[in-house]
Amino acid sequence: MKKILILLLILCMALGLCACGDAVEPPVQESAGPEPTVTVEMPVDAPAAETAVPEASATEDSAIVPVLAPAPDYSAWWGGKWYGWAVFTQARGRFREQQDDSWDVVAQIDVDGSEGSIRIFDITSQEEPELSADVRFAQGLTEHGKMICRYGSFIDIAYGSNTWSCDPGEGPESRLEHTIAFSFTYSDAENSEDSVLVYYILRPWGMRWDDVREADTSDMLYEDMMPQHYEDWYLPQLG
Repeated sequence: MKKILILLLILCMALGLCACGDAVEPPVQESAGPEPTVTVEMPVDAPAAETAVPEASATEDSAIVPVLAPAPDYSAWWGGKWYGWAVFTQARGRFREQQDDSWDVVAQIDVDGSEGSIRIFDITSQEEPELSADVRFAQGLTEHGKMICRYGSFIDIAYGSNTWSCDPGEGPESRLEHTIAFSFTYSDAENSEDSVLVYYILRPWGMRWDDVREADTSDMLYEDMMPQHYEDWYLPQLG
């Protein structure tokens, strides 16, 4: 009987231990589902990220060397002896009686780089120039540039810089080949009311003027733009 009670007691203890083991096991929790994904929306007009590019450093091989244009050779077009004529126009005061007086002239233009000089002589008296001036040459309306007076004199009156300039690309005379024309006002030193406009037109010595005789000169100073002594003085000297 005791053995039976002991076996029952042992069996009861074993069953109690099993029950305790089941109580200790933690309960299974239900899944809460996948973690939410955070999405950051960019503005539609957001600029794309720029990639910084380092500036190229200048080297001797990559350096840009400017090419300088050669200085114009003014002497090729301007230098030498010239022939043409002069006239008094717009005469006022004591010069009024000399309106439209004209005469043939020869000239010498010397060029040294961008500077030079001009001397003009009446063909009837070539000992002293009626006009002399130091000049400079600068960019003009054509590749030949222009001649600008620095200072000089006409007969007995001295004048300063920019008294006159001569650009072969200006005026109706520019239609004539290798022709220059310029003018300036000559005034009495004691009375400025006595004044006259002096006009010169010149072409290189040896050049014929037949094209001028046949040209349309209706918008020039005169319809007849020929020198007075072209036939009897100039042509005979050309041979």
